[in-house]
Amino acid sequence: MSFVEQEDVFAAVEPVHARRVRGIRQRQAGHGRNSRASPTTRRSRKYGTDKPDLRNPIAMSDVTRHFRGSGFKVFAGMIERDPKARIWAIPAPGGGSRAFCDRMNGWAQREGQPGLGYIFWREAEAGAGEEASGPIAKNLGPQRSQALRKELGLKVGDAVFLRRRQSG
Repeated sequence: MSFVEQEDVFAAVEPVHARRVRGIRQRQAGHGRNSRASPTTRRSRKYGTDKPDLRNPIAMSDVTRHFRGSGFKVFAGMIERDPKARIWAIPAPGGGSRAFCDRMNGWAQREGQPGLGYIFWREAEAGAGEEASGPIAKNLGPQRSQALRKELGLKVGDAVFLRRRQSG
């Protein structure tokens, strides 16, 4: 293969791998064995790396569509300039406090990253339901923040950390 991208390789290899796994399962079923083989998993899309520590249940989600054309100009501008750019969400159930988010942001900076964007959800004042909070939520807006929360299955008291990845 020449001048191909990652998706081209996946498209060529995945069907072959899936057929091979089905063949193994059929042979083992005929011998009374239980196969644990599985088709190719795109771990890099779910965990941000192709060698994740699967003992850690945190999975990332591509949430680029929520930021395309949004009021959060850092992400929206990056997406506009580079159609392959992606925004990844890392849910943090129970991490919905400003102190926790600030500690995580500080950790990322000590690890050499520019920082982590975040949104956390809390009870709105005067019992008016829930609201998204944090620097990104202010610019993203309530509708997009709520859509993001629903997609990720988060609730009051939870947070999400956001990471941008430019194509490369």
